[in-house]
Amino acid sequence: MDPFLCRIRSLFCLQYNKLTKEYMMTQVANEFNNLDNLTKWLRYFIYLQIFSATISVIVGYLEYNLLSRFNNGEITDEKNYLALADQLEMFQGLVAIFYLIIFLISAIIILNWLYKANQNAHQLGAKNMQFTPGWSIGWYFVPLASLFKPYQAMKELWQTSIKPSAWHKVTIP
Repeated sequence: MDPFLCRIRSLFCLQYNKLTKEYMMTQVANEFNNLDNLTKWLRYFIYLQIFSATISVIVGYLEYNLLSRFNNGEITDEKNYLALADQLEMFQGLVAIFYLIIFLISAIIILNWLYKANQNAHQLGAKNMQFTPGWSIGWYFVPLASLFKPYQAMKELWQTSIKPSAWHKVTIP
């Protein structure tokens, strides 16, 4: 198999047959996807989400405390109050932007992980799966169906990871 004529991770490869002196398409087995690296990165980004959500809650509490103190008359200098409130609002906005970026990156990693895990389930010999790798993530973007189909796809993926050959018989805890 000529590596220059093959597409990386493709299902088919163009191969030269010396006997017939012609090129022909041959099927190539897909590689098994190692999910360790994706899992590691996903864990880091989930920790970052937790961290930024915690910071947001703390800043929200500080804003609430500042507003309460101003309303109770504990803070009399309105100019300093407004300056501090503006700083807290600016910081809260930066935390929200950071959280949004981390959330989007996490979503991309999660969807990539689901896609590759579903591919692995098919390669492990799971037959008659209801969800293809594409639809295991595609259902997240279909209104109303996104409320239950992603769960079903994840359930099927979990069942096939327990027993690929007889995944229909695996009970859900």
